[in-house]
Amino acid sequence: MAPRKPAATADTSEKKPVNETNKVVKRPARGYHKFKNGFLNVKPKGGEIEITKSNQESPLLRLPPEIRNKIWGYTLGHNIFRSILIRLGKRKFKYEWMSRPDEPHIGLPLLATCRQIYSEAAIMPFNLNTFVADTLNGERNMLRAFKVFNAHQRKQITSIRLVYKSYDLLGSDALNDFNVYQLEGYRAQLKRLHSKLNTMEFVILSGEVEYLSEEGVAHI
Repeated sequence: MAPRKPAATADTSEKKPVNETNKVVKRPARGYHKFKNGFLNVKPKGGEIEITKSNQESPLLRLPPEIRNKIWGYTLGHNIFRSILIRLGKRKFKYEWMSRPDEPHIGLPLLATCRQIYSEAAIMPFNLNTFVADTLNGERNMLRAFKVFNAHQRKQITSIRLVYKSYDLLGSDALNDFNVYQLEGYRAQLKRLHSKLNTMEFVILSGEVEYLSEEGVAHI
């Protein structure tokens, strides 16, 4: 007959009571959590609550909300993001959005300063800037560039500029017909992705100069 294992004895060691100072705040391995809409969950936990209250007493965060929003808007808006195709291999590539070196850059680091600023301003880079997409590689790739954002983020975009690189159409009678035809097709596609879209620009690019035709601005 096999010997029996001794019964496990209960751990009678004294445990420290859990309080706010030794409470473990559970977080993912990356140290932060995102909502399904793509924005960070910045609700403070544990000892972070006191830090958040302290930040609220700063002169900047004590300003009226309408003034704070203007400051966030000047810092995070009124600039241009361009879709950049980055090749990762023979058949692999990805899109990123950035400004050209010669263009103003928005102050995205502002969103990393504190939780209150992030919660008030995280949406502004989407609805206060113009997103420029290159249609040279076709409509499918142009739409793919916007899909680096999730559905909720895409819905916040209000201004899009489509850039078409062409030398044959410039100065020709076909330019106006081309604008109208392309705008109608792209407008229908983009409106489904961007419910708040109210301005779409169509630009013909020749060399290093962008020409905006009179028919090239559509208010949707």
